Amino acid sequence: MSINFSQENKLAIADALASVGVTNEDSQNKWIDHAANTATATAFGAGSLLTYTHLQTSDGTAKESFSERFPSISDPNSLTKITPAVLEGYKPDMVCFDTHYRGTKEAPAITLGIEKSEGAELSGGILETSLEGMSPDMATNFLIYYLEEFKDREFPPDMPIYAFDVVEAGGVPVLGCLADTTGPLYIHNENNDYAQKDSAYFFEKGDVVAIAHNIASAHGPTHDPSTGAEKPLGKITPLDFLRDLVDSSIERDIPVDKGIMNLYVASVEERQNLPAGQRMALEKFEVEERHARTPDLLNDFGNVVYLHNTKFTPDVDAANDAEFNDLDYG
Repeated sequence: MSINFSQENKLAIADALASVGVTNEDSQNKWIDHAANTATATAFGAGSLLTYTHLQTSDGTAKESFSERFPSISDPNSLTKITPAVLEGYKPDMVCFDTHYRGTKEAPAITLGIEKSEGAELSGGILETSLEGMSPDMATNFLIYYLEEFKDREFPPDMPIYAFDVVEAGGVPVLGCLADTTGPLYIHNENNDYAQKDSAYFFEKGDVVAIAHNIASAHGPTHDPSTGAEKPLGKITPLDFLRDLVDSSIERDIPVDKGIMNLYVASVEERQNLPAGQRMALEKFEVEERHARTPDLLNDFGNVVYLHNTKFTPDVDAANDAEFNDLDYG
């Protein structure tokens, strides 16, 4: 199945890609040609994108705007399937300032970004959204909407932490949402917006303790800034966000990134070092059953994570793995 896009269609899609930051013509053509040849829009998913796409709300239902714009598609949730895949040369890391969800403009928190790292592998999935049966004009309109909604989801107001690019996963050109390493909210950029005012907001790469302290002590607004609705427990602090990254990898049966796990451990320890009143004030925003993961229990949790990861590297001897045994979980 293929779609015979006209030159006018291709230019319109290229303009939509440019509007989300994909300005390289070769990258645009790779993505458009793949969509034409396979009748499929492709993106790389990690984290919450594997739970619900940018065409859906967080509860898994189709966005109202989608149903209004494409009423002829009876079941929009059936359009996208996820194929497990690895993005080579990239890793997840806490490298961006969050001023909207788990932090504020006055006191930013650190959140996740995907960035290049030689030899790294990022486990996730290819989101394959079918364009089958669409005319060239309808498919063009669909892709423009698809890109608009992707940008709307990943680029919250006044928080430019990501940049889109076309990368390859499993030999497939996919739209990837990556950390903007030259942007004003990249924590390792010594000229980031916050470091210009306070040098403590410039974080050296590898400074786990300083990054963990921010994650342990920061929090976002208690109400959704856009709607005013009260935010549920687990959606306010970056430490809960980091816990979700570890837990969701186990739930989705993909490896837990060791760097993320180590940062989680350091963040829990930093949380325990906070004054009791500050710690208790933060914990009231968080999921209660997770409070038990204090440092004296982290070794048990570390073993759970490690044994989970050995499923993907079965040749590793858990009892004698020096890399694992050198990690300090307690």
